[in-house]
Amino acid sequence: MLSLELSSTDQAHNRRVWSEWLRRPDWNRVPGRDGVIRECSTPWEVGVTIADEYWPSTGDVMASDEYEFQEDVEEAVISGCFGLRGDPRTFDPADLPERIRNQILMAARAAKSAPPYDNMLWNLDKNSIAELTDVDDWSPVIISTCLISMWNYDQSPMRGAIMSPRDVARLIADILDAAPQSLLADPED
Repeated sequence: MLSLELSSTDQAHNRRVWSEWLRRPDWNRVPGRDGVIRECSTPWEVGVTIADEYWPSTGDVMASDEYEFQEDVEEAVISGCFGLRGDPRTFDPADLPERIRNQILMAARAAKSAPPYDNMLWNLDKNSIAELTDVDDWSPVIISTCLISMWNYDQSPMRGAIMSPRDVARLIADILDAAPQSLLADPED
């Protein structure tokens, strides 16, 4: 079984642990230290869960009174554990290898050409992916969440859903492995 042990100091190692987990067939089932399996709906949620459960410094971050909101705690854990930038967690698509960038653009074009969904919330997710063809920065949270949301709404390619949850997990793993410089936190922060 793949080890989920994370380093308190080696963020590249921690990203590798996350990306390797996302390549598993059961990528969305993360065992906690207590043995209870946590079901995660997105690859991003997998990363948050792995960090919460296995990063040695999570307790220190959670005990700190430096953070007012739960979202701030999550950002601090993700940044400290995996070395990713905090809010807004976006990166320059040009920092990705062409193969990965083209996968995302293909999904964005499919979403853009798909007819509107009946449900406004599902439509927001589809539109968020469609906008990736026109924006200068991409978010792994948006990519992770919205592509899976589109699949959950309607798996038909005619509706813009061209990536299964397992494909999305591998895509996020590829992004983590590529470690786009614009996504990584500044070591001075």
